Amino acid sequence: PQSPLFSDYAQAFLTLTEKTAIKDRTKKVYAAKIKVWQDFIGKSATLDEISPQTILNFQTWLAKDDPITERKGISARTIDTYTEVISQVYKTTIKKLADNPVEKRLVGKKQRMKSNRKPFTPDELTRIFDPERLNLCANPADVFVPILGLLTGSRPSNICQLRLGDIRREDGINVISYHDYLSDNSAKTDATNRIAPLHPILEKIGFLRYLEDIKNLPDTNATTLIFPWLNQYEQGYADVPTQNFTKVLKELGIWVFNVKVFYSLRHTTNQRMKERGVPEDFRSQYIGHENDSV
Repeated sequence: PQSPLFSDYAQAFLTLTEKTAIKDRTKKVYAAKIKVWQDFIGKSATLDEISPQTILNFQTWLAKDDPITERKGISARTIDTYTEVISQVYKTTIKKLADNPVEKRLVGKKQRMKSNRKPFTPDELTRIFDPERLNLCANPADVFVPILGLLTGSRPSNICQLRLGDIRREDGINVISYHDYLSDNSAKTDATNRIAPLHPILEKIGFLRYLEDIKNLPDTNATTLIFPWLNQYEQGYADVPTQNFTKVLKELGIWVFNVKVFYSLRHTTNQRMKERGVPEDFRSQYIGHENDSV
């Protein structure tokens, strides 16, 4: 008998997922990644035609730049997310009908931990955070999101989903609470959810006064976003602020694909703390990075 089509089981997986308590955003991510995989193998691909070599070819294709479509290659960590979704289809709906070709096909942990991103140099930071340039920004998010990224080491998605109630005072200290207990919030890892001190510089440059202005807007409460005009996209609220930051880096001649980007702020924070002798477990807890010792 002819081998079944992979597409039939992929559709069954997505249908079953709809009936679960998984967040809608995650369901959309599953559907988007399966579509990319399905487009790669073709709608008529059968289970017999999909082998470990097919998975390797797909991973290689994801990693390479495509000059024709102008598609940029993605990181090993992101490639793993595609591979894991394919594996879920096999584990959930295909099961014993066919061997799982994804088994042991995830990119190795050591390789995944490698990153091309580099910290910004002192000269680059001076140019990026030039007060005269910042004074010309009409959008408060274009000012405060990069500064928060530098001073907290947080991911842009976590910064842009902060709520007014997440910036508060505890035991005489202003703190930031990162969490994913609201339906629109997400956390990449458990380490993301944490409470961190608010850097004193943020108070000096008027961040708390800015928050008071937002609180005085109509119909605001503790769950109102600190940047309430940001739209939510598939990856959260950070799309526009990170795109605008990339434009700044390009204008300054600093931007290098996958090397000098917004996430370089996170690497800069970690590097500065490391240079000052802050132990790794403290650094990991502060910036919300998973660490076996935390």
